[in-house]
Amino acid sequence: CPASGDLIQMANVRQRQLVVVALVGCQEKPVAEGVARGPGAVGQSCGKGADCGEGLVCVKGVCAAEKVESAAAEKVESAAEKVESAAAEKVESAAAGAGLALGSAVGSYLGNAKIETCRVQLEMVGMNLEMYYARNDAYPKSLRALLAKERSVKPSSLVDPWEQPLTYRLGDDTFKLCSKGPDGVAGTDDDICLPWVDEEMEVAGRDDSPPPCAVTRLTLSCGKAGCAMELPFLEKIDELHVVLSSGPRVKSVASIGYLLRRLHFVMGDSKPEFDVVPARREARLQFLLLLEMGSEENLLSHLMNLERSQVTLQLELASSAADAREWLESEVAHFVGASSLAGSVQVKVNQAVECQSARETLGELVRLGESVRVEEGSLVFGGAK
Repeated sequence: CPASGDLIQMANVRQRQLVVVALVGCQEKPVAEGVARGPGAVGQSCGKGADCGEGLVCVKGVCAAEKVESAAAEKVESAAEKVESAAAEKVESAAAGAGLALGSAVGSYLGNAKIETCRVQLEMVGMNLEMYYARNDAYPKSLRALLAKERSVKPSSLVDPWEQPLTYRLGDDTFKLCSKGPDGVAGTDDDICLPWVDEEMEVAGRDDSPPPCAVTRLTLSCGKAGCAMELPFLEKIDELHVVLSSGPRVKSVASIGYLLRRLHFVMGDSKPEFDVVPARREARLQFLLLLEMGSEENLLSHLMNLERSQVTLQLELASSAADAREWLESEVAHFVGASSLAGSVQVKVNQAVECQSARETLGELVRLGESVRVEEGSLVFGGAK
């Protein structure tokens, strides 16, 4: 029996719904061992309007002390005020277009409500993947295939609370399902995956962390939706790609700027004047759509977020040592500081956590750029037209 007046708040972030439950009047008055439950005794059953005796009242079919009813009434009133206040704040926030603000007014854990919602969401999708396996003796090759076969799976369930698509990878008779977490960048420390590791279950003092990974993600945020598709920004991203890939410290690089330039070059009959990022915004958007159609599901999400407010360069350094990352940070800081990006972008460097998966993703992105070509009037990515 929870303490009276406790508040539980559950937030469905995706549907912008708020449910607040007040648990009140949940007190029990124990009867001492050996005390008879005669007429009017505390704990004796009673009917509506029944007389339980002096100092006692009938509360929900049980005789109880008057002070219990009074205390419960106070808890109800107090809880109602808290619920009304909390709900009003949430509704006002949603009405202002800010979405559901998960504050700490009704519990210290509410700041992590999106994370908890995401974990439940991953479990539900994971259950559907297992159901698919039970019916087909194999996991689906993509979440799109799961969506087509399982009616209970909705498109919205494949997008996390931060409006990013879930990532899905197949292994040997297993799968890995992840959210990119609050930062929207795959492979960073705040990723949420199924299954995830409970930190409380880790053995104290044991270091099971993998060795540093040479695959590194360089994220540049320009601050507002759509800004990452602007020509000056993409030209600088492509220029940074060229600078980093020309030195011996970097094995391979993938960026959205390079892919757009590469596609423009191929579709321009490989003429030198087309070896640039397309100047027209409509062309850039069309090329981006073509790249999405010609690549694996959600592959381009590793290079640009859904809001088009940040881009990520995927790199494999020649070394995973700390000095290699320090060199990269210094090189990028110098490039940004000396360019038109100075003061307008935020830069973040992260080493990949899931190294093998990150290396495979980088390889797919590099092959996407290398394989694009025109054959008999058709655009070809790898073996797919």
